[in-house]
Amino acid sequence: MTEQNLALKLCSDSMMIHFNQEFLEKLQLIPWCREFGTKDKLQHIEDYTFSAMFVDADLAYSKENLLCWIRVLKNDGWLLMESIAKKTPEMLTALFPELLTFHENPNPNPNLNIWIFSKNTVNVPELESQILRMLSEKAPTDRLLPLLDKMEYASPHSTLPHFIRSKLFHNQPSVSQEGWQRLFERTLNALRNIYAASNILAQGNYQLGFQQREKILGNNHLRRTPTPPPEHFYEKRWKGEHLAGKTIVVWTEFGLGDEIMFAQLAYYFKKQGAKSVKWIAQSPIVSLLSSHPDIDQVIDSAKLGKQAKILGEFDYWVYPHEILAYVSTPFQYLPKRSPYLFARSTAQRKTANLFPDTGNLKVGIVWRGDPMNENDKARSIHHLDYIETLFQMTGIDWYCLQKVCNEQEIRLLKKYNIPHIAKNAKDFAQTAAMMTHLDCLVSTCTSVIHAAGAMGIPSLLMLSYVGDWRWGLVGSTNLWYPTVQVFRCLSPLPVWDSVIEEVQQALIERINWKQ
Repeated sequence: MTEQNLALKLCSDSMMIHFNQEFLEKLQLIPWCREFGTKDKLQHIEDYTFSAMFVDADLAYSKENLLCWIRVLKNDGWLLMESIAKKTPEMLTALFPELLTFHENPNPNPNLNIWIFSKNTVNVPELESQILRMLSEKAPTDRLLPLLDKMEYASPHSTLPHFIRSKLFHNQPSVSQEGWQRLFERTLNALRNIYAASNILAQGNYQLGFQQREKILGNNHLRRTPTPPPEHFYEKRWKGEHLAGKTIVVWTEFGLGDEIMFAQLAYYFKKQGAKSVKWIAQSPIVSLLSSHPDIDQVIDSAKLGKQAKILGEFDYWVYPHEILAYVSTPFQYLPKRSPYLFARSTAQRKTANLFPDTGNLKVGIVWRGDPMNENDKARSIHHLDYIETLFQMTGIDWYCLQKVCNEQEIRLLKKYNIPHIAKNAKDFAQTAAMMTHLDCLVSTCTSVIHAAGAMGIPSLLMLSYVGDWRWGLVGSTNLWYPTVQVFRCLSPLPVWDSVIEEVQQALIERINWKQ
């Protein structure tokens, strides 16, 4: 090892006095502190930080602890452990044979026996590539599982093995949940706990999933909305109370698609006897939500601060994402209205001239969503060759419903003479009016697909491998929108070939139906 290599001290001073002074002088010893996380997990230290680590028998030599210590060691780094009676070094190396090598102590101390391990180099990118290749080839589960274990051991903070296991074991939720729990304990990162709750939601267990989600987000109002309710409203927060004769306010939270989707639950509130249902929503979807037969008042969140009295009197308020935490009936059995959002007839007439009757299938398309979304890299299609493949199909009149296009995308639209009809839309009500003239919508996971689903418009959803919980883990159907058909990527790579092929086939079927 080079001089001044970092070494972590997880042992007492009495253990250190038994090491060769010349050896210790080559190291920059760092004592453990709380900022590193717990001693057994070291949650807040980066991978490959230390050249050596000293551990005494005050800590448990469990499989999880050992894995967490190995994680923060550099390749070829040293793990120096006080020997204990109930285990042998061979037992520890057997846990991770590809990660650890045991070395006989050249200078055994009769007063203190030290086990010496070195960390082996593991090619994580190659391991990841192998997993992704097998996913694309639809390899059997028994071939994938050993690789997923290796990946988790080589990169214990990675979410990839857990997302894949969630899909592989979609019929055995406990398997993936155990993995997400391990990941949280290793990281103490609330986002990992959100992933675990989202996995439960993706399984369709909404009550348990949202209850766990509420434990994490709870009163973190600024995490939920840029327009939080005032503190004197907190005592009116709905926790499943009876709504007969009551007024309930649903408070704006997260993205436009979320607000459109959860608006479906206004019908449930009315069926529970609510006298009035008010919805606070973001400006672009206020006019669209106003078409909902079960929402008595839609309030623009941008106007709340300036017009405090606009909300009026009410009995309860609730965030959209917490509603189902207090509903015991499984979501699939709740009463629903479908469709539940509608376009104004006047707006439909005004936009009809954009869709001349050529005899072709009229298809709207959206391939990219808000770039600020945390999953945009995966959920949007950034390589336009995929979209051009669709544009080259015959028998289709394409219409771009994407609000904003970059220069490259604009050139592609011009190349195929595709009208960018949504660029001047003032809000979602105008976009909704346009969609009523379509035979079908093709879209990635954006707010537009939610609007189409809420309106009952036939839609083909191009979904990334790691998708939102609302679409479930597998299959072509979902619990929210009967008219949305899901086409899923085969691996976490942004490779959409199989999805594009399936969408093409679905469109060909629709062309044949129309003819």
